Amino acid sequence: MLKKQGVQEIIEKTHIEELCLEWSSGGDDLVSNTQTERDILDSLQPHNGLKELRIKGYKGTIFPKWVGSFSFYNMTSVYLASCNNCCMLPSLEELPSLQSLHIEGFSQLKSIGMEFYKNEDSHQSSIVEPFRSLQNLEFHDMPCWEEWDLAGNRLPTYLQELSIRHCRKLEFLKRQMIKYGLVELRIHDSCDSLTSFSVDDFPCLKVLDISVCSNLESVSISDPPHVALRRLSIHSCSKFVSFPGEILAAPNLIHFSVIMCSKFEALPCLMESLLPNLEFLFVQGCPGICRLLEGGLPTKLKELRLGVCEEQLKALSSMGNMDNLTSLTILGSSEVRSYLELHLLPRLPSLKTLHLWGVHDLEELDCDELLRLSSLQRLQISYCEKLENMCGEKLPSSLLLLQIQDCPLLEQHCKNKNQEIWSKISHIPIIQVNAKQIF
Repeated sequence: MLKKQGVQEIIEKTHIEELCLEWSSGGDDLVSNTQTERDILDSLQPHNGLKELRIKGYKGTIFPKWVGSFSFYNMTSVYLASCNNCCMLPSLEELPSLQSLHIEGFSQLKSIGMEFYKNEDSHQSSIVEPFRSLQNLEFHDMPCWEEWDLAGNRLPTYLQELSIRHCRKLEFLKRQMIKYGLVELRIHDSCDSLTSFSVDDFPCLKVLDISVCSNLESVSISDPPHVALRRLSIHSCSKFVSFPGEILAAPNLIHFSVIMCSKFEALPCLMESLLPNLEFLFVQGCPGICRLLEGGLPTKLKELRLGVCEEQLKALSSMGNMDNLTSLTILGSSEVRSYLELHLLPRLPSLKTLHLWGVHDLEELDCDELLRLSSLQRLQISYCEKLENMCGEKLPSSLLLLQIQDCPLLEQHCKNKNQEIWSKISHIPIIQVNAKQIF
C-alpha cells in the first residue's frame, strides 16, 4: 500500500518530465475492489507540466479523469499497457500536444467508441478536432478488440504512423470517400476479416507492411500511379494470391518484398517500366510463382533475394538489366545445386556480395563459375550441410571476405587448412567460420 508521504512526494515534484506508474505483475489481475485501484491511481496525479506518462499493469476497470485531462498541455507521449481489467480506454483526445500514443495488452477491451474521443466532463468545444497533434498511434496485443469507431469517420488529421499487432478480431478501417492521410501503416497478426487491401485509400502512404494477415488475398492499386509509396512488404500471408491484373504502378517504390506467401502466383508485370526506381526486391518462400518476371528487372535494382525454384532460376539466368546489381542472395532449394553446376549465373558486372543460404544438396562449389563475377568482394555460404569440396582453380581474386556459417563439412576443412580447399581460398584477406576469423 502506498503511503501518503510517498503520494505527496510525487505530486510535489514539479520538475518531473517523465513518469512511469507500474503495478506488480505477480498474482491474479482480479482484485477485490477495483474502486480502490482507481482511487490509488487518482491520488497519483502528477503536476501539469508532465511530458511523458507510462501506466503499466493498472488493475482498475476505468481510469480516473486526470488521465487525459486538457490541463496536461505539455504531454507528448502516453503509453498504456497490460491493463487487463479495463473494458474502455480513457479519453485522451483533449491532450493538445500528444504526439505518440501506445496502447497494449487490454485483453478485455472489445470496442473503442466515442468515449475515447470525448470526456463526458469536458469543457472544450466539440468543434475542436480530437488528437490534433497525434502523429504515431500503436495498438498491440488486444485479442478481444472488434470495433473501432472513428470520430468524424476519419483518422486524426496529422497522424503519420499506425501500427496494429495481434488484434485479430478487429474490423479494419472501412473504405470511404474521405482518404486517409497515413504515411506508414503496419499490420501484423491482425484483422482476420481483411481479404483485400486497396492502397488507393491511402494516397500519402510511403510504407506498407502487412504480415501474418491470415485471410488477405490481394493488394491493389486501381488508380495508378501511386507516387508516394516507397516500401511494400507482404510477409507470411498464407492466402495472398496476387496483385489484381498483375499490375503494381508505384514509380517511386524502392523496397518490395513478398515472403512466405505459399499461394502467391506472380510478381507484377512490367516492373521495368512501372517500378523504375526499385532498388531492393526480395521474394522468398513463394513456390507458386512459376515465372519470375515479364519485361525485365528495373534497371536501378541493387539487391535481389530469391527463394528459388527451377522456373525462377531459368528466368534469372536469362534476365537482363542486372548491370547495377550489387548483392544477390539465393535461398536454398534442390534446384540450386544444378543451377550452379550448369554455369547459369547471369552476367553481373557490379555484383559485390553473393550469399548462398540453405542449399542443402550442394556438395561441391565450382570456383571457376564464380570467376566471371569480377567485382565480387564478399561471399557468404550458410546452412549448406553437405557442402564439402571446391573444384576449379580458386575463388575470385577480388574477394575480400569469405564467411562460412553452419556448413560443418566445409568448416572442418577450412579450420584444418585442407590443401585442396586452402589453395582455393588462402588469398582472401579475411576468412570467417561461424563468425570467428580463422585467417
